[in-house]
Amino acid sequence: MASGHDDPASPAAAARWAALAGVPGTLVLLMAMSNLRAIAGALIAAGRSPNESAAAIQWGSTDREHRVTGTLTSIASQCDEDGVRNPAVVVIGPVVALAPLLSGGATLAVPAMAPIQG
Repeated sequence: MASGHDDPASPAAAARWAALAGVPGTLVLLMAMSNLRAIAGALIAAGRSPNESAAAIQWGSTDREHRVTGTLTSIASQCDEDGVRNPAVVVIGPVVALAPLLSGGATLAVPAMAPIQG
């Protein structure tokens, strides 16, 4: 999980995106919509696959949820075209393939936890 609100051109942000590009698995970006194009470009430049699955979810888990899926190359343009803005979460990686399991307002059942004694 990473914050995307920093200026992606700053040396600290550039180093962070280069390091995150090498992390296997899924990346979750918060506050990244205004910098999404630059972040995706930095991840690709640092070795992340341009064809990797990506999604942006605006107003997630509400009646207003708006979800866009694509690739790391296309996700910023798709968000622009579909009007996806903050509040949104960006997900990059193989877990994006699970999106159809939650389509149509479906939810995942989460078992209740027993109260903590003590």
